[in-house]
Amino acid sequence: MRVLILGGKVREFHRFDLMGPIMKEALESRGLAVELTEDRDVLLEQNLEKYDALVIYTTRDHLTQDQVAGLVRWVAAGKGVVGLHGATASFKENHEYIALIGGKFIRHPPLQPLHIRVVDSEHPITAGIQDFNVVDELYLVDCDPATFRVLLDCEYEGERVPVAWVRSFGKGRVFYLSLGHGPETHTHPTYQELLYRGIMWVVAVHQQGNR
Repeated sequence: MRVLILGGKVREFHRFDLMGPIMKEALESRGLAVELTEDRDVLLEQNLEKYDALVIYTTRDHLTQDQVAGLVRWVAAGKGVVGLHGATASFKENHEYIALIGGKFIRHPPLQPLHIRVVDSEHPITAGIQDFNVVDELYLVDCDPATFRVLLDCEYEGERVPVAWVRSFGKGRVFYLSLGHGPETHTHPTYQELLYRGIMWVVAVHQQGNR
């Protein structure tokens, strides 16, 4: 199984030079073939064809129309994408991209200890996973919960904030996990397991009724 991880060009935080190798090592230890890149042209349709799944770990930036169109067509045709952390804070002017991921970043409180609750213990990504604690940024995202299935959430100011969700997109699948600010999260065993399971779920044969 070939997985491509697209990183951000952000140097002061969400450093792909640090987080990319951590993800690559964790996933390759589980038997996946992983490539790392910061080249947005990989999203052109002809360049995505050889991959089974795309992991997006970017922040800000923008895509050309050909790049976002390639990504959207690739997923709609039956491939899978996993968005991590800043994926909802990326390419925000590309409306087709935001519609694919399922939400747009608004803001986050300061980095702090978070208690992450498993909302859906029946889904393959979260089955058997226990609630866990992690120091991270809690992303507050403009989204419509009716368009996806929430797997994880976290309480903030008396409300439950979605932390992870899944959704269908055409014949493809999308998994978004808002955690992933720094190495503390990327080396967390539960985070690594969620990332692996998320990839395996988005590349699985699409079954009617899974949204």
